[in-house]
Amino acid sequence: DGSSIVTVWLERPRAESKDRIAFSGITPGGYRGELGLLFQVLLRAKEEGSGLFALQNVRAFLNDADATPASVSVVVPHFAVTSGAPSFAPWQISDRTAPERFRPQIAENADAFLGNRVLIFATQDKESSVAYYEVCEGLFASCLRAESPYVLRRQNTDAFITVRAVDQSGNVRVSRLSTVRAVVRYSLNALLAIIGVTVLFHAISRMRKSFLESRK
Repeated sequence: DGSSIVTVWLERPRAESKDRIAFSGITPGGYRGELGLLFQVLLRAKEEGSGLFALQNVRAFLNDADATPASVSVVVPHFAVTSGAPSFAPWQISDRTAPERFRPQIAENADAFLGNRVLIFATQDKESSVAYYEVCEGLFASCLRAESPYVLRRQNTDAFITVRAVDQSGNVRVSRLSTVRAVVRYSLNALLAIIGVTVLFHAISRMRKSFLESRK
C-alpha cells in the first residue's frame, strides 16, 4: 500500500479466507483523480489458469460535512497465470529510504474506546510500503507492535511516547511525542536525582573527613 490513495487504514487489507480480502480506510482531505490505487495483491500460483476479483459491499463517501455517499463503478479485473509470465517478489525492491515523517497524536472521546485515551499515527512508504508499527510508552519501556488507533496502556500517567514505523525492507522512521506534564515530571525526577546524588556525595565527603581527623 505504499502508493495507495488511502492514507489512514481503519482495517488494513488482510486475507479473511483463501478467497476473501477485507479492508477499510479513509483519505483525509479527499481524493480527486482517476484510477486511484488502493492496494496491490501478490499471489503465488500453483499452476497455470485464470481468475478474477469480485468487489463486494463497496462504499465510498464524498469529502463533505455530511459524508454524502458517492456513486461507485466497479471494474472486475481478470488475470491469467502462464508459465511465461515474469515472477515478482516484494523483497526484490531495492529500498533504502525510511517511511515518511509523521506526528503521532493522542485523542480522547467519551463515546469511543470506552473513553480511554488512544494514540493515532500513520505514515506512508512509497517504495516497499510500511510493514508494521511499534509503540514504546516511556523512555526505557520495551516496544510493542501496534496498529492505529492504539489504546494507551498507561491511561493515568503522562509519558514520553515513541512510535517506530518499519517498512518491508527494514528501514525505520522514529517519531516521538511528549506532553508538557511528562516533560515536567521527568525534569523534576532528574532534578531530584541530581540533588540526591549531590547530597550523598557531600555526606560521604564529610564522613571521610571526620574519619581522617579522628585518626590523627
